[in-house]
Amino acid sequence: MSVESESSHWCGLCCLGPLTFHGQAVGDQICLSHRDRLAERRESTFKNGLVFSSRPVNIRERIRLRVQKDLFTWHGALRLGFTNIPPSDRPLPLPTITIPNLTDTHGHWSAPVPESYCHAGSELEFWVSNGGNIYIANESFGQRKIFTGVDLRHRCSEKRGLPSN
Repeated sequence: MSVESESSHWCGLCCLGPLTFHGQAVGDQICLSHRDRLAERRESTFKNGLVFSSRPVNIRERIRLRVQKDLFTWHGALRLGFTNIPPSDRPLPLPTITIPNLTDTHGHWSAPVPESYCHAGSELEFWVSNGGNIYIANESFGQRKIFTGVDLRHRCSEKRGLPSN
């Protein structure tokens, strides 16, 4: 999967800058490349595939991911979520899976993305709303709420990551 980003970046005063994957807070089976914009699994396993964003994500900021290829060795696809725990504060190795290993821990919210949304070439946008809901959208299926209950009262001041597995 890859994170969309312009090679030359410009935005206003409140901009946090381009979004990439966090270079150190990655699962044991993840290899990052293309300046931390491409995350690939090393093995055909659903475990140890966590990745986090390189910087905090604003409420209502839309994150775009592109699924590069399909793997048919297991059922399930992608988990998307938010946390208020800075990736740099995480002990390594990371937990093996998002649900329940992270979601049973305070400060983590994640939901599965239906497999039918994650075919090779699919571009997905997701974001957390002002009301604490996680939404996902693309041209094929429109916009859908996939999770409710993200606690927005305790925001991380340094970095907030995006768990995915």
